[in-house]
Amino acid sequence: MSAPELIRKQVQPQLVAAVRYLGSYDEIVGRLEKLRSAAGDRVCGKAIYLFYGGLQEYGWDVELCLPVSETFAAEGLECRQLEGGEMLTITHTGPHNILPQVWERFWKLLHTGNMSVAAPPFREVRIEDEVEHGEDADKYVTEIQAASLMPVWLNRLAEGLDRVVDEETRRSIMTGSENLTEETAPTIKSCWAGEMVDRLDGAIADPTERAAIMAACAHRFPQWRIDKMRKVYEETESVDEVLYHLGRDQRWSAPHFYSPPWREGGVIYCTKIAHDAGGWLSAEDENARGASYCHCPMIKEAIRTGLRISDTYCHCGGGFYGRLWEGILGQPVEVEVIESILKGDDRCTFGIHLPEDA
Repeated sequence: MSAPELIRKQVQPQLVAAVRYLGSYDEIVGRLEKLRSAAGDRVCGKAIYLFYGGLQEYGWDVELCLPVSETFAAEGLECRQLEGGEMLTITHTGPHNILPQVWERFWKLLHTGNMSVAAPPFREVRIEDEVEHGEDADKYVTEIQAASLMPVWLNRLAEGLDRVVDEETRRSIMTGSENLTEETAPTIKSCWAGEMVDRLDGAIADPTERAAIMAACAHRFPQWRIDKMRKVYEETESVDEVLYHLGRDQRWSAPHFYSPPWREGGVIYCTKIAHDAGGWLSAEDENARGASYCHCPMIKEAIRTGLRISDTYCHCGGGFYGRLWEGILGQPVEVEVIESILKGDDRCTFGIHLPEDA
């Protein structure tokens, strides 16, 4: 059996009946059967599992979906439109119990191809299973799907520009973006990113507006982790208690994690860990070291080759922390880029300026 390959495809939106829960993976079968029973003959497609995140000791945040022909009301479920969009996918033929290895291959293929996905949920679509093949698990077909980051990122950039500039200026700044995909060569991505941010700097004089536009592009922090720390803040009304819990909760939950934070007065500081720790430690020159450190697939190649890019771009990374802390505190925060690879530093550090009443 050949190993599954990565494919980019367009997935259409669809009406689904859904139930979401926080618990164990083993609960899926029982919950799905209850959902199927409630939907009855309205079911018109195969089951879709959405994984939002979580850790085994806390429970997995899972949403089970069944495509349906019409909306209906039933206790414990929701009928809603499941978003479509551009997905990066691989198809697995075989038993479900080796899906963890398939996911591992999926992440490796993304890394090898310098491709990125948007924030969770990630999907498993059970295309063929027990219904078609009974107990012959070798014939089961499952498709793994994750939303491609590039179109999501570009849409956020366009929306941010539309809040500040006219349509003509927005189109000028984004010139060439229509040709970008996840498969675009890293050198082309980096060149476009550098030229785009130069046009942005030239068109918008206010650095605060430029920062807000780039911050809105940021890869989203998972809501389940925000909610967890928001609960700590609501219960204690203490930023220091939140920092204590953030410092303890350093376990990996791909593709999101907490960088260890610390506080000095009214500012919380976060220094990113290296994206590729092995490459960072073994790098033979400054450019290779910086490229291994940086998390952004758009500009890694620019750093590797010494191409200059305005540090305005780094506010995209700042937006990642902005989403986390605005979610925890329930109000806006200002995020400052203190150090960054694009500034010539050997690390990236962000300062989150707390509101006066926090």
